[in-house]
Amino acid sequence: NAVQSMREMWAAAGIDVTINVMPGAQYWEVWDKTPFGFTGWTHRPLGVMVLNLGYRSGVPWNE
Repeated sequence: NAVQSMREMWAAAGIDVTINVMPGAQYWEVWDKTPFGFTGWTHRPLGVMVLNLGYRSGVPWNE
């Protein structure tokens, strides 16, 4: 689990993180209102599509 691995690394730095796993429908209601969210982006057909979204500035999302 990627998020669990991140949590362990952050804990080593003294950062406390709570993981809240939720159904997709519930997540999409709050994803743009939380300080941090994580979803899998690898479902896109081309890898370059992920880069175009992940490295874009001036957007409302926080992933």
